[in-house]
Amino acid sequence: MTLTAQKIFDKAVHYLERYGSSAENLRRVLLRGLKRREIKFHDVPAEAPQWVDQAVEKCLRLNLVNDALYAEARVASLRRQGRSKNYIQRTLMQKGVDRKTVSQFLSDDAEDEETAAKRYAQKKRLGVFGGGKKGIDAQRKDLAKMLRAGFSMNVAKKALRSDVETDDIFDE
Repeated sequence: MTLTAQKIFDKAVHYLERYGSSAENLRRVLLRGLKRREIKFHDVPAEAPQWVDQAVEKCLRLNLVNDALYAEARVASLRRQGRSKNYIQRTLMQKGVDRKTVSQFLSDDAEDEETAAKRYAQKKRLGVFGGGKKGIDAQRKDLAKMLRAGFSMNVAKKALRSDVETDDIFDE
């Protein structure tokens, strides 16, 4: 089975049918596929990397890949999961979305960050969401987990001390 530019484009379309992706991430996926094929069959033509670039460009022209739409959807999804601004920026940049596009959809609103921190604390059962009184060591561990998740010290402390009875942010 000979590798052609059309087969690489078909692989790109097949990948995009199953997963959302940025253009750079799609390029990486296709190049990884070429490397695996080279290791297994030793029959990758020298012009195959150019075919990958052509396939990605064609996907962009056909609007099968749109970094802005991908970033917008991922930001919304990660915010709903309770992810911090730092985590979201890092994740999207690893997927090949440029910083300008990420910042376009990621607001600097402190309230969004606090809401995300409370969701994260609830999901991970940290602080007041962990039930019962906790010792100082458990509280420090909860705070450390929030900081590792990318939340600032102030936001993490507020989320861990939330008043569950008066806070209705989870009633969506």
